[in-house]
Amino acid sequence: WSIETQEFILHTPDDTAAKNWISQGYTADLGIVIANLRVGGVNHGPHPFLIALRDESQGALLPGIKVQDMGPKTIANDLDNVRIWFDHYTMSKTAL
Repeated sequence: WSIETQEFILHTPDDTAAKNWISQGYTADLGIVIANLRVGGVNHGPHPFLIALRDESQGALLPGIKVQDMGPKTIANDLDNVRIWFDHYTMSKTAL
């Protein structure tokens, strides 16, 4: 939470913090991300955030969001499982 801008900020500091998303990761417009809520340096634990992933008019990923295919699987290779990263992606209060 940014006190200055009154926005939530999702950030993936390194690859070990990337989220795994099973099924429809490449095509989803919305997602729910569970992330630690930190306010003023205090960790308030995991909270769900409803986020927009894509621009409504063009369907492109929004700035600050990156997805990558998780690669071949032992079964169900038709599912588009992805890893997702956030680079200082900002959200309004209503996302919580």
